[in-house]
Amino acid sequence: MRLFTGIDLPLETKEELESIVYGLEGVKVVKKENFHITLSFLGEVEQKRIADISEALSEVNSSHFSLSGKGCGTFMMNDGSGVIFFRLYENPLLTQVQKAQEKILRSLGFRLKKQSYVPHITLGRFKSIPPGLPEYLEENANISIEIPEIDEFQLFSSVLKKEGAIYKIEEVFSFF
Repeated sequence: MRLFTGIDLPLETKEELESIVYGLEGVKVVKKENFHITLSFLGEVEQKRIADISEALSEVNSSHFSLSGKGCGTFMMNDGSGVIFFRLYENPLLTQVQKAQEKILRSLGFRLKKQSYVPHITLGRFKSIPPGLPEYLEENANISIEIPEIDEFQLFSSVLKKEGAIYKIEEVFSFF
């Protein structure tokens, strides 16, 4: 089972994000219900490990916090494929939660990518640079979104299907 930790978003935020994903040929848009903020990607994990992972992740705590962001960007791969995302501003509490999770997951033997954490929300994926991408990014450069009080994170499972990923929340971890 593919697992990752993340923050599920309020419906209102998902609807705002859905309204800015439009008109790009060749972009596979993320379904509204799947918008989230990824914290850590665990990869393929045996079902029997979920209880231990959940117990360990329950130690991650934070004060409640809010997030905001502005504009869209892209992550490009060497083969010309990429991701369009909504850019989130860095937040010390979000970074603290993400780093605490990584430390715990590494102690459980997970080999996580060693790269800087870039807070974002994936909006769509493409196999080659879509026509009109620079114009799209410019048109959406000033779009701002506020995400009100975040008081929990989730452990998600992900099943990849031809029509898109199906995410399921396996566990919820509330901040106290």
